[in-house]
Amino acid sequence: MTKLLTRVVIVGMVFVPLIARTVRAAVLFESTQDYVAAAQLRRLRHPAAVTRMGLGDFRKLRPDHRRRLVGIVLFNALAIASLVLAANFIGDGIHDTFEA
Repeated sequence: MTKLLTRVVIVGMVFVPLIARTVRAAVLFESTQDYVAAAQLRRLRHPAAVTRMGLGDFRKLRPDHRRRLVGIVLFNALAIASLVLAANFIGDGIHDTFEA
């Protein structure tokens, strides 16, 4: 077990700087794009836009609305997870069928 952990740490130490440089370069490139400047201007002009869309502070919701929102979010999360698992099982079945 310690050999595996050592290898994982070594691989992480080798690849983390490479990934960090790649991500930093992508962020610096995207931050110069026009749509970023437009979004920043819009945010400065309309700082309460998130609240107007109904996505404001979760703590300010009434308790019954908060419970309902949590229920909706959990239902949607479970529905998405079920669909992903079903697609995975179907894919495995198709793979096994054509592999044999």
